Amino acid sequence: MKDHNPFTSLLSAFGILTLITASAFIAQNDYDLKILLPIAVMVIVFEMMPLKMPNGTYFSGVTIGFILSLFEMGFFASTFFLVLNTLTFFTLHSKPFYKIRWFRFFTTLGMYGVSMLAAWGIMGVLTAEAPLFAKIVCVFLAFEGVNLLLRTGIMRSVTGAPFSADKVIYEARSIQIGILIASVVLYKMLRQPSYELFISEIVFTIIAVKIIHYFVSGYLKQIDIIEESNKRYKKMAYYDSVTGLPNRAHFNERLTQDIAVAQETKGKVGLLFLDLDQFKNINDTMGHVSGDALLVQVAGRLQSCLGQDHTVSRLGGDEFTIIVRDIAGAQDCVLVAEAVLSALKTGFFLQGKDIYITPSIGISLYPDNGYDSETIVKNADTAMYRAKELGGNLYSMFTSDLEETIEKKLILQRNLHKALERGEFHLVYQPQLQLDTGQIQGIEALVRWNNPELGLVSPEDFIPLAEESRQILSIGEWVLRTACGQNKAWQNEGFPPVRMAVNLSSIQFEHDELIPAIRRILDETGLEARWLELEITESLLLRNKIKTMRTLRQLKELGVHIAMDDFGVGYSSLSYLNYYPFDRLKIDKSFIQHMNERTGDEWIVRTVIQLAHGLHMTVVAEGVETEEQLAYLKIQSCDCIQGYLISKPLAPSLLQEKLWGGSGTPETRPD
Repeated sequence: MKDHNPFTSLLSAFGILTLITASAFIAQNDYDLKILLPIAVMVIVFEMMPLKMPNGTYFSGVTIGFILSLFEMGFFASTFFLVLNTLTFFTLHSKPFYKIRWFRFFTTLGMYGVSMLAAWGIMGVLTAEAPLFAKIVCVFLAFEGVNLLLRTGIMRSVTGAPFSADKVIYEARSIQIGILIASVVLYKMLRQPSYELFISEIVFTIIAVKIIHYFVSGYLKQIDIIEESNKRYKKMAYYDSVTGLPNRAHFNERLTQDIAVAQETKGKVGLLFLDLDQFKNINDTMGHVSGDALLVQVAGRLQSCLGQDHTVSRLGGDEFTIIVRDIAGAQDCVLVAEAVLSALKTGFFLQGKDIYITPSIGISLYPDNGYDSETIVKNADTAMYRAKELGGNLYSMFTSDLEETIEKKLILQRNLHKALERGEFHLVYQPQLQLDTGQIQGIEALVRWNNPELGLVSPEDFIPLAEESRQILSIGEWVLRTACGQNKAWQNEGFPPVRMAVNLSSIQFEHDELIPAIRRILDETGLEARWLELEITESLLLRNKIKTMRTLRQLKELGVHIAMDDFGVGYSSLSYLNYYPFDRLKIDKSFIQHMNERTGDEWIVRTVIQLAHGLHMTVVAEGVETEEQLAYLKIQSCDCIQGYLISKPLAPSLLQEKLWGGSGTPETRPD
């Protein structure tokens, strides 16, 4: 803001003229010190101790000193007290005092000088024949009214902010209580018949004001405490206690307001819904204190990279939102999303080491993707989940296709909720062939869902939903019990015993009831633990290392086998192979399917087989479909294969017929 403009410059010039007038008054040497000095002391005391009147307006010594001097000593004496008051104020409020900004000083002095001229005109012309009390009231009204108008003009000329006439009139009316109080005090002073009584009245007034100021200050202190308490109550209600960002309630109000403004102006509002991809793992492994510290750092980076033009909020957990106002279109939101991705790219320092975390960001716009805040938030959340499904560390725009995907997801969730109790799940089984003997040495159980409304639903569609809702716990236990029961039934019918492989989701593996549930199922079905193999994915190894090791060792103590499923597409470190007690590695089918087309895949397969054998583990190659693939795997001494070349997943009766001819007495079963 620039202080210098035609309006303030004119006031500053008038302030210089006021100073010259005051200097001429002092040079006269015909003023009465008995009156001058007490008033001067009163002006300084009042300026150092501003009294806050009940109406909230500050009255300083300038008004009282000016009125006293105006009535007792004349026009020129008033200029002296204006200078004295202004100089006292600027000396007190300039730190250090010698760094007074003189342009502002003279502008303020000029403002008081113009106000004094107005008051002098009122007293000398319009109220010349009026009673003393009426004169005092009119002089106060003129001085304070003109002063208020000039202050408004200064603020408007310096800041450019609009000040309505209604506001000025309201403030002028609000000072009348203070004017009446001060008028009564001055009237009482000026009616004293002797100088001694006049001085006594001034001293009495100062003491009275001191006492009032003491009690008013105490009162105001209590008011401040109450207001501060109200502000704190307002964390609590509108701000997140961890990050200090606006919370969900504050965010909802702000988004609703911004949409309302955009509706009136025909504008657009963008919303970014942000979720931290690996936050749960960090929170679980490093503790909630470190998790909160990470959230604080994330909040700080978001605010730093976005500035004050956007509203960053924390809805809870690791969910953040960013409101982008007054945008031209989706590209503006894309720029913000890219700024966020860049800001979170570098590591966060926690517990003495760098931690890396990536965001998934969903974007929706008003009015393109909805006309109310609830719809905009829902659609941004939908787009965020799409970004997460694509691997995270990216942004996704909401589209109508996404809406269809979410609708399909909701239908799946609704039907999945009742699928188990309705008996809609069944298992199919795929054999694993031992290459050196040509015998079936294992069978993998695979769950299928056949819904009357939806038909056969792919596991790729319903397994993630079951994990989200934690229904995978009940479904997974049913799969384990059914597979173990089927394996024991085959053994009871006299077929050769084979290991039954069952997949465990990360939700199952981390559940505290896993070990008791497996022990209970083995007891109920009568299956020996050595004929059960549990397959886990590499992603589990990113979790709590100590807990993972404890669970794996407990499984080994039960006597079950443990296989690493989909090896090569998850965890990048190989150190865990020697650390965790795995029995087998299953090479992911993505390497097997392109093995004869890409030299790199052949090299990976060969290396994995050699690595596993070096660590005394067997290897299963998944997705084997051609004789060429089989031939290469035999050359590389792969232990087992699984895939359509041997058999597709089959129902129990069909698999039994395919493998063992449908009967299994001890006399007829194969070696």
